[in-house]
Amino acid sequence: NFFSFNKLLIYKDLDPASGPEGSRPADHPLMEQLFGSGGFAHDGSDLGEDPHIDEEGHTSDLHPVVDADSSQTHAVVDAINGRNLVFQGPPGTGKSQTITNLIGEALAKDMKVLFVAEKMAALEVVKRRLDTIHLGDACLELHSHKTNKRAVLEELKRTLALGRPAVNGAAEDRVLLEESRRRLNEYSRAVNTPVAKSGLTPHELVGRLARLEAEGLAVEGGGLPVRGSVSWTAEEFVRRRELARELQELVGRIGIPRDHVWWACGRLHFVPTDVHPVEELAGEACEALDRHRRDVDRLVGLLRSDATSAELKPEGVERLVATVRRLLEAPDLAGADHGNAAWESGAERILELAKTARRYAGVRSKNDRVLLPEAWEEDVLEARRDLRACGDKWWRFLSRRYRDAGRKLESLCREEAPKTDRERIRLLDAILDAGRLRREIDASSQLVADLFPCLVLGDRANAHERFAEAATWLVSLRRDIAAGLFGGADIHGLLEDMPDRQGMAAAADATERSRKALAGTLGALSGKMELRPDCLGPGNALEDRTCGDLDAWLRDARRQIRSAHDVVRFNQLEKKAAEAGIAEVAEAAASRPEAAAQLLALFEHACYSAWLDAAFRERPVLAEFDGSTHGGIIERFRELDMAQFHHNRAAVAETHWKQLPRQHGGGQLGVLKWEFQKKTRHKPVRRLMKEAGRAIQSIKPVFMMSPLSIAKYIPPDSVEFDLVIFDEASQVRPVEALGAIIRGKQAVVVGDSKQLPPTSFFDRMGADGDDEGSQTADLESNLGLFCAQGAPERMLRWHYRSRHESLITVSNHEFYDNRLVVFPSPDAGKADAGLDFRHHPEANYQRKGINAAEAKTLAEAVMEHARAKPGLTLGVAAFSVVQARRIEDEVDILRRRDPSCEEFFGGHPEEPFFVKNLENVQGDERDVILISIGYGKIDGAHLPMQFGPLNRDGGERRLNVLITRARRRCIVYCNFVGTDLDLRRSRARGVEALKTFLLYERTGVFDTRLAGGRDADSPFEEAVAGRLR
Repeated sequence: NFFSFNKLLIYKDLDPASGPEGSRPADHPLMEQLFGSGGFAHDGSDLGEDPHIDEEGHTSDLHPVVDADSSQTHAVVDAINGRNLVFQGPPGTGKSQTITNLIGEALAKDMKVLFVAEKMAALEVVKRRLDTIHLGDACLELHSHKTNKRAVLEELKRTLALGRPAVNGAAEDRVLLEESRRRLNEYSRAVNTPVAKSGLTPHELVGRLARLEAEGLAVEGGGLPVRGSVSWTAEEFVRRRELARELQELVGRIGIPRDHVWWACGRLHFVPTDVHPVEELAGEACEALDRHRRDVDRLVGLLRSDATSAELKPEGVERLVATVRRLLEAPDLAGADHGNAAWESGAERILELAKTARRYAGVRSKNDRVLLPEAWEEDVLEARRDLRACGDKWWRFLSRRYRDAGRKLESLCREEAPKTDRERIRLLDAILDAGRLRREIDASSQLVADLFPCLVLGDRANAHERFAEAATWLVSLRRDIAAGLFGGADIHGLLEDMPDRQGMAAAADATERSRKALAGTLGALSGKMELRPDCLGPGNALEDRTCGDLDAWLRDARRQIRSAHDVVRFNQLEKKAAEAGIAEVAEAAASRPEAAAQLLALFEHACYSAWLDAAFRERPVLAEFDGSTHGGIIERFRELDMAQFHHNRAAVAETHWKQLPRQHGGGQLGVLKWEFQKKTRHKPVRRLMKEAGRAIQSIKPVFMMSPLSIAKYIPPDSVEFDLVIFDEASQVRPVEALGAIIRGKQAVVVGDSKQLPPTSFFDRMGADGDDEGSQTADLESNLGLFCAQGAPERMLRWHYRSRHESLITVSNHEFYDNRLVVFPSPDAGKADAGLDFRHHPEANYQRKGINAAEAKTLAEAVMEHARAKPGLTLGVAAFSVVQARRIEDEVDILRRRDPSCEEFFGGHPEEPFFVKNLENVQGDERDVILISIGYGKIDGAHLPMQFGPLNRDGGERRLNVLITRARRRCIVYCNFVGTDLDLRRSRARGVEALKTFLLYERTGVFDTRLAGGRDADSPFEEAVAGRLR
């Protein structure tokens, strides 16, 4: 009862009896894929999801006639390679732009194209684009049943008479373009290819270094040396970075490790049961130190020193003990002037003199028992000479001189002189040596008198011996004093007034014993805690500290024994760092004050810098980079790229011109020429297609039609198309698309599964529930049919329409899984663009989709726009048909009252002002869209959860269409807010999406990153996003 007789032609077009004999629609290859069990399983793409365009050989032969992004280009490549394909085109992603490029590529390859669109508006958009780039001459519009046969013939005649397009400079520009592209791609690869095994590109490395600097890291010569990091893999870097993070966290909690009292602890394990033994050892060390200090203080008192045990180091105590030992060793100084400066200035002379005196004393002591005292004054040189001369002769007893010498020696001896000549000569030599030594001593008599004012040497051996011993000891003492071996002890005072020797000896012995005991306890403590001398530094070991410092350390160590675990934990991390090859990081953590806050940043900076340096060394294009030159290349590439579009358009137009039929005579061209000459009674378009279809295709290789006009104007088997393109395929029923499909070799379906399906009004009225259903009846659109059979899909991902990201954010999140690439707007405050919410709680809803107050408000907003911003196109969309009509009526009333705005309403012929309902707004876009929800609260209180089409299945798709129509601004009028919607009262997906939209619209808060699952690609993006927010 509700069959549309306009669709009868489509039914008859699919009747096998109406086609050529032996040709059945079901046997068509595309029909077999659409309705067979195999589907499109073997019709996939060679390209990946996100391949690099310029690195794919598939794009080298393309002839883009308008600009195209990567997703559009990949879609065109797949289609032009002969694949049956689905273009999923979300709102504002350039579907018509992609179709334009696809048609241009098809024309360049001399392909015959059938472009199918249910709505005339969709066809006009593509045709307008082709006309703009001067390729519209290749297109034949046969969309409506009102197609004029004379107009068709006139268009064919005009096209056949076209002149050859001019093509100039294309080859040279292409060479320059390829060179610019090569240089830009080379730099792009260098910047975006990971360095070594790091997994990080130079672009990312620069961004991370910039982020570290922005976070306050200032290196300036104080960087962290991390050797070998260039060879690390990304996993190795992450593990080492985590180790640096642990070190930083530990240092932040315990402070600088080197300042910790147990810093020297070398243990790798420290359990609670270790605490008590260490406390006992520390206590024993404290007691030993106390005893030692008492002994030292006693010794200091005896030596009358100004030093105290607290300030004395072990070597100082040793000097005190040495002082005592030295004093106890002091000889009889015989009244020596031990403060005389000559002891230092004449030390060598004094020692030589002491040596002489000691020899003299030795000679005298040895021979005084034999010789008389007077003998030492005698001159016995002649007697020695005579004894020496005759002593070895046999006749010596006959020599008088020999006998006289013997008698003289006899007179000098106390008793009988020696019998042998050798002994006699030795005795005479002693007398001579003593005389010589005595003379040497006498020569320094003044020095002796100065040093020993009370000493008279005379010729006494013991006096000389005392002098020699005292002089030698005092010279040595003065040298030791000069060398600081006795510290600050007043040696001279002690020599003048010597303390009790026995007391000093006892004090020195006690001090040495207590020192050894202290060393033993400290050794036990050091062994227990495995103290490392290298951690204490030269002169700072426990055994090298002053008693006071050691006492303070022992008490702190005993009190903080439980915190030794912090140092042990550091030792564990230090060991891991050494094993990982980053010992220098642990060293920095141990000593650098900034490690608690910046160790991780310093580590990252070192690694990032090393990788970046390696990239600059390995990639000359980076080292040679110059900003101004690179900017010039980009600008030149942009100019050449735009020029290439013009060259491609001219080349495609030339290809079309070359394919125009020019032969004379009969045939199909003859049929056309005959019709050109006729003034009346022209053949109908359908008959013309049957008799001259191929000639028409040569003149117009692109047919632009609707499913109905195909069945009306193209008889079966009259023409065949290489490529069939469906636009807005979600609005084309499967059965209505079959007529176009069977006339083509390849099909490309363009649409959006998330937008409106064909209207189902008559389906719902005619359905009686008795049909068994069919494969086409079960699917709502041609797009759904292709998707259901597994046709390869390409999604157009770059969104261009919205001048503010808020206009597409909800749709991107709710319907496209945040896969759309959206350009952020600098207008964070939405002053000139973006989503806006106008809450009018006083505008009461009257049911049946009518809100009169809201309609008046929108009408006033329309007039205000016409007065204030006439240069921006405007559209109004309402949820219900009745609300749309009410708004239109209110606008008409205001226009009649104020005709001054009529210029605006007639000033945009290509995008005129409209008022539509949610069901028929698809395909429209305007600079500004005003949305009237209409539905809402009744009397400001009760809110029915009924929102017309949104409550039905697919309502969310209708909302998706509605909220994505605006380019610059979308203003929503409503008498309730998102929080008023109670989803417990409605399970409709459309209502849920509406609540999400209104909440975001009102608050502007929507964390799309959670749904997208991706972080920013680089720190640079984070910085830009932060500034825009």
